[in-house]
Amino acid sequence: MKKRVLILSLLMTFCIGCKQRDPNVFSIGSARISSNYYFIAEAIAENASQTIDGMKFTTVESNGSEDNVRGVVSDKYQLAIAQSDTLYDAFNAEGVFADEPPIDTIRAVAGLYPEAVQIVTRKDLEMNSVAGLWGATISVGDEHSGTEQNAFQVLLAGELNENKVNTVNMSTKEAAEALKNGEIDAFFYTSGTPSGVVEELAEDVEISLIPIDGEIRDTLLKSHAYFNECVIPAGTYKGQTEDIETISIMSVLITNEKMDPKMIEAVTKSIFENRERIRGSVKISFDLDEAHAVSHIPVPFHDGAKAYYSEKGITAE
Repeated sequence: MKKRVLILSLLMTFCIGCKQRDPNVFSIGSARISSNYYFIAEAIAENASQTIDGMKFTTVESNGSEDNVRGVVSDKYQLAIAQSDTLYDAFNAEGVFADEPPIDTIRAVAGLYPEAVQIVTRKDLEMNSVAGLWGATISVGDEHSGTEQNAFQVLLAGELNENKVNTVNMSTKEAAEALKNGEIDAFFYTSGTPSGVVEELAEDVEISLIPIDGEIRDTLLKSHAYFNECVIPAGTYKGQTEDIETISIMSVLITNEKMDPKMIEAVTKSIFENRERIRGSVKISFDLDEAHAVSHIPVPFHDGAKAYYSEKGITAE
């Protein structure tokens, strides 16, 4: 009897320090504070907090797409933003998720905007193709980020394995500074365009963008259904005099299938009723409308989001 009382006492003492999530507070996993994901997540959180009675939404800095997928399914985040390729891999147990069971509880809320895979280098290094990265030191983005996944996909398609390039993990701001200082030769960044970090870098040093084109682009488009052809128009960045061919994926607001449908419907409504404010939260150019929001999304939509789109006469699978 004394042993049972002691165990119960210890459990009660432990649980005094336990902190359960406030059911009226919802976190949105984003990415680094300087990223488009963070700014858009903040705009979504602000709008939802103002328009959904009794609910508060907060933005949480994270390492990006893979971190956000894992955070959503574990309820670390109730909403998050992730790249469509990461979602595809998680849902189908491929890529970095290949050794795990399929994460089939992910649900989409809205496709937000296309993200271009950008390879940034200094102009004086005269690297004009993916093949030209041979022997280079390259930042592939934060560990477990969507940028990292895209970087390795491109390098693999270009037959540049770990023996042919030196890869390091850096945030985009760290990579830009390292490129300027000559510590690395190039960096990958999957982002909407123009990227504020790349714009600032182009003011300090002459940069160039390495295209993803020809056989490498065709290989990626054939082997990964979530990639689309993309062009970064001339003049997007200072000194960029030509269009740059590359590939892109879609950024997607996601949640867990267990989230309350009424709440998710209200969040979806808040996004589109305040679309101009959300678009204005970042410098990138993109359309935010219901038709684009349900196109080319590799995971099922949440029932709450489906209800909103249905009211607009749009079918979300």
